[in-house]
Amino acid sequence: AAPPASAGEIEAVKGKKYELTKQHGPWMIMVVSLAEPPPEYRADGPGPSEAAADLVYELRKKGIPAYVFEQKEAKESLNTFDRNGKTVRRGVKTKDNRICVVAGNYPSADDKVAQKTLAYIKGFNPKSFADHAVFRSTPGRPGPMSGAFLTINPMLSANEIAQRKIDPLLVSINRDR
Repeated sequence: AAPPASAGEIEAVKGKKYELTKQHGPWMIMVVSLAEPPPEYRADGPGPSEAAADLVYELRKKGIPAYVFEQKEAKESLNTFDRNGKTVRRGVKTKDNRICVVAGNYPSADDKVAQKTLAYIKGFNPKSFADHAVFRSTPGRPGPMSGAFLTINPMLSANEIAQRKIDPLLVSINRDR
């Protein structure tokens, strides 16, 4: 299948960092999430950062705006109660270190280009993963990108997403302009 048509030329420079910002989106495709494997499973080849950069470059060459998003490990405090009802403060790990590849800049999850691009990415088998990625297909996940899904830009809050929505009333009032 051919990649979906892009609205314009997408820059693709090998070695250039394309990092996700708040200006992208608000809707994106979560393509993959990569993490450093335990030492006993580490294979030769690029680490998560290099693999993500290679995949972003490969997607951009296909006309798909792709970006890297780094999710740092985070810990939060949580108040719980013990058996006696006494408050106990605990630390909870809420995020792992992950390198994510996200693609697109879509106005909504229903956007036709977003849906077409998502379908393409789910079936995409990147050359950059062919030699180095450790992937085992399963009936529910036949390819390395088949788990891709639409999501909001992880850098935006719920309030920022709501502010970006276009009010249908304003569209209808200004239809002729």
